[in-house]
Amino acid sequence: MEMSDEERKQDQATTVQAEPPAPQGAAQPEGVRLERVAEPNLTDRYANFFTVMGTNEEIALEFGNLIGGDRRRQRVQVNARIYVSYYTAKRMLAALHRTVQQYEQRFGSVELNIENRLLPSARAAIAQAQAQGPARPAQ
Repeated sequence: MEMSDEERKQDQATTVQAEPPAPQGAAQPEGVRLERVAEPNLTDRYANFFTVMGTNEEIALEFGNLIGGDRRRQRVQVNARIYVSYYTAKRMLAALHRTVQQYEQRFGSVELNIENRLLPSARAAIAQAQAQGPARPAQ
């Protein structure tokens, strides 16, 4: 099945450019087209964890993966740290917000609370395990 033009537009990634400020009095260019250049050092990464830290001048974003642990203590491997200005962060926030809104319009709400995402059978199994208490090692 072929996608309509509208579906294709919705499926495309949102690109936001962090432009340097225009000189005072200069008009902002409309419809600037971004040209991608060769990216020999670019590597794709997946992250299921992030942190955000801010100073007076910039925001540091750390991305990584949870690699194990238990309910009390998780281990995280940080793969990337990116520093952005507050202006870039605000544009990023708007772009992420639009992208998630478009996703939710097409596929439904993204539920952040894992308890609400569990199937009833999984909820029952967890409740049963909690009622039995911690497992004791065999003697």
